[in-house]
Amino acid sequence: MLKSIPKLEDDRTQKLHVIPGKVPCLQEIPVGCRFVERCEYVTSICHEKDPDIKEVSNTHRVKC
Repeated sequence: MLKSIPKLEDDRTQKLHVIPGKVPCLQEIPVGCRFVERCEYVTSICHEKDPDIKEVSNTHRVKC
């Protein structure tokens, strides 16, 4: 997802990074991480549980 954030210094004709796949229907959210079918870094635990939120600094938290 971080690759999808546009940067001011980028050429405006450059396409943004797209996460492959489709956003799941809200009635059909998968078990585990909601990005499990779309993430290039998926592991077996991603199919089992949603990642915990981890604090990496006083102002920054991540899930994976």
